[in-house]
Amino acid sequence: MSDDSDFTLLTTPPNPYKKLWLGFSAILVVLLAGFLVASYLQTKRHTEAELQNLSLALESQLDQGLIEPVRVDLDRIANLLPPSFFAQGHQLAADKKHLIQLAEQMSFSRYFDVLNDQGQVIFRSQPANDIPSIDKLYSPALFFRKLLSSTSTAQAIVIEPDRVNQVLHLAVPVYGKDKTFPEGWVATSLSLKAITALFAQLDIGKDGEILLRQQNSGDILLRRPALPDIYRQYPTVQADQKLIHDGSDGLTTMPSVVDDQSRLYSYRTLPNLPLVLEVGLSSRDYLAQWQAYALLACALCAILFLVQHWLSRKLLITKQREWQAVERFQSSEARVNYLLNAVGHPIFVIDDQGHCTYCNLAGAALFGFENPEALLDSRIDSHFIDQRGFPDQLSEQVLAAVGKGEYFHCEDCAFINVDGKVVPVEVRAYPNTQQADGAILTLQDISERRQSEERIAFMAYHDPLTGLPNRWQLGEQFDKVVNDANQRGEMAVLLYFDLDGFKTINDTLGHEVGDRVLQEVASRLSSMRPRLSVVARLGGDEYLALARVPDIFMLRDLLDAILEHFVSPVMDGDVRLGVTPSIGVAMYPEHGKDYDTLLKAADMALYAAKAAGRNTYAYYSAEMGEDGLRRLQIQTELRQAFENNELTLYYQPQFDVQSGHIVSAEALLRWEHPVAGAISPTEFIPAAEECGMIIPISRWVFSEACKQAVIWQRLGLGRIVIGVNCSGVHFKQGDLVADVKAALDQSGLDPALLELELTESMLIESSQRVTQIIDQLKALGVQLSIDDFGTGYSNLAYLKRFAVSKLKIDRSFVQGLHVTKDNDAIVRAIINLAHSFNLKVIAEGVESVEELRLLQQYQCDILQGFHFSRPLKPQQFIEFVKKHLSVRPEPQVTQPKASNLYALHRPKRVQPLPASS
Repeated sequence: MSDDSDFTLLTTPPNPYKKLWLGFSAILVVLLAGFLVASYLQTKRHTEAELQNLSLALESQLDQGLIEPVRVDLDRIANLLPPSFFAQGHQLAADKKHLIQLAEQMSFSRYFDVLNDQGQVIFRSQPANDIPSIDKLYSPALFFRKLLSSTSTAQAIVIEPDRVNQVLHLAVPVYGKDKTFPEGWVATSLSLKAITALFAQLDIGKDGEILLRQQNSGDILLRRPALPDIYRQYPTVQADQKLIHDGSDGLTTMPSVVDDQSRLYSYRTLPNLPLVLEVGLSSRDYLAQWQAYALLACALCAILFLVQHWLSRKLLITKQREWQAVERFQSSEARVNYLLNAVGHPIFVIDDQGHCTYCNLAGAALFGFENPEALLDSRIDSHFIDQRGFPDQLSEQVLAAVGKGEYFHCEDCAFINVDGKVVPVEVRAYPNTQQADGAILTLQDISERRQSEERIAFMAYHDPLTGLPNRWQLGEQFDKVVNDANQRGEMAVLLYFDLDGFKTINDTLGHEVGDRVLQEVASRLSSMRPRLSVVARLGGDEYLALARVPDIFMLRDLLDAILEHFVSPVMDGDVRLGVTPSIGVAMYPEHGKDYDTLLKAADMALYAAKAAGRNTYAYYSAEMGEDGLRRLQIQTELRQAFENNELTLYYQPQFDVQSGHIVSAEALLRWEHPVAGAISPTEFIPAAEECGMIIPISRWVFSEACKQAVIWQRLGLGRIVIGVNCSGVHFKQGDLVADVKAALDQSGLDPALLELELTESMLIESSQRVTQIIDQLKALGVQLSIDDFGTGYSNLAYLKRFAVSKLKIDRSFVQGLHVTKDNDAIVRAIINLAHSFNLKVIAEGVESVEELRLLQQYQCDILQGFHFSRPLKPQQFIEFVKKHLSVRPEPQVTQPKASNLYALHRPKRVQPLPASS
């Protein structure tokens, strides 16, 4: 029986005192919180009152005891000065004597200065012994300018500090009859020691602060404790800004502008004085006693909590012992019944007829029943079905196995629950040792396991981002598509897609936007079914598709339709993203008779489509395979060549048109293969950029070129500028600035003799990284030039922004210059453009006298080409330069610029330029 009403497991009885203790704890927490809040508010109110009293007392002593008597004395002297006193040469002896008598009667200070309206001291009383006069401490002209800019009719006194000498300068204006503009000033100086001593008398705690500021500017005149930097101008704070606008007083909590420590401040404006007094108390000082009380209260509450918890545990243990004593009296049958119900697996007992005699709670729940009695006395076969959906004779198989004393196990069983749902289960059966016949069955719901297996199987053959089949699933469907194409007399094609410029989207907008773009591309390709039989994602921004087409014409229509499908931009919110594919096309069986071969062919065709300008498609051809093997072979052997020092640098001289001197040389990288001979740079440099070798090779080139330039100087060949081409990969991915600096430091070459040749494609991207690299290179002192100008995305903006020094005309424009009008017009335009930006122009590829004459006529600055010299090995270059120096004519007297320009039109005057060797 499954009835367990007579037995209940009571090993963890409820705590009858739980609510009582919770209520006590809540009351204690509320009381503690109330005490802390009330005591905090009382402490803060007391502190605010004490702070206001301190401010009032300090204000009274400053105003009435120190500064106000001085102001009264100065006003008195200003009012007694006759108007004629400020006239030049009219300071009568009687007036001066009278002023000296006034100084002796001054209640606070016995000296003062009288200044005219130009800030010049025209009278000085006997200076005090301890305080020098104004001109000893402060520039009178500078002080006068401050007076002039600070004083208005509404301000009767001007105060200016001198923190270095601990002096406070005070001045009052002396007005004439019109009362509009001061005719002079009466000024004196007050030692800050008296104010400092006054500040020291106040108890402001360990971290308190007293500030005396000027109201109009907010400058700090005096501070306790002393300013850490007396020369620094500290900014105004919230209280000062409020005082400047409305002159109000009050309390506020804010961080100090000096040490950034938060304090409670009382700020007040001194009456009749342009001064602000701020007294601040640190929370660490005035809350110290409150914090001590708070810690004590929390400690007492913690003790009460611990005592309460100890009492609760003691009472609970006593209660548990009582319940455990009751539990021991329960019957063993009920205990077993309980244990079976506590087991998570469904358990059944059947007799020799297959009827259910026992079912635990988990078994009833598996079949959808609340009470196990609903399954008793029913044949278990009535619930199970086989793989075809028919009733399963499970009991016969179970009884036959256990009858032989064997263990029964089945993983392919299923049954229909009370809701009509088919549930897959795993069945295990054991002999019933309590009875002669029958068996004990355990069931386990394996629905989640089956779903996990199906999900894993799906993930193994599908892309998790787009849900498309992956490469392996496409490979499995390849034979089916090929067979269907053969049966219908069609041809099967494999299309290899790569998105153009997708890396830019990822780098600029982030991977989340990139993932949405990939999903949109997958959706667009999937929408072209059934014209595309299978669409798969290979990874990254690469997709594959299998299609069946009747002929090559329909294939072209399909490819055009795919490209047309990507004309409309991809929308990501309000952002419009232009996404276009490049497609490689491989046909079965012309380009491969199996999936892997066809995939390689499509990959090579994709490479050709990329090279053709992107947003297009290309068919595989046998030459592509040969080119691919050639590229792979070069990339493989290039690493070995670099390690074996097979790479060398050649140098091609560059001649100044006006002087005929060799002024620079371009370093050209060459590879002399031990078997294949010389390999063209146009072949191995792109291979180096693809395989990642270009960065270590570029470092070596920089180092060797700089060392060679230093050797030329030591041999007396002059200051020849060495030009080195920069790789776009090195510029974008490597640490170009550090590599150039390392080459300069190791060689000792003057940075001005190193010229880096950049392409337009490097500079056209006006990103922060590009600007930063250019600025750092210019900071090193190297020269920058634009190589192959006019062949890329010519943009005049970067000529001005990056401040390059030279433009280099590509050889494609120079060759045939005297034959092709278009080249002639382009060359002249580039030269005029460069000269308008104050840039020099280098023409490379000069191979004839006609080209030389035209470039001279167009006022090109520097020439380079086979007409003068081929690229030379280092020793050959040295010998060439020495020979050129030996035949160079002696310098002539400099002629006017017009005659030099005229000489450029006469080729026979270009005698210093040697012929090609």
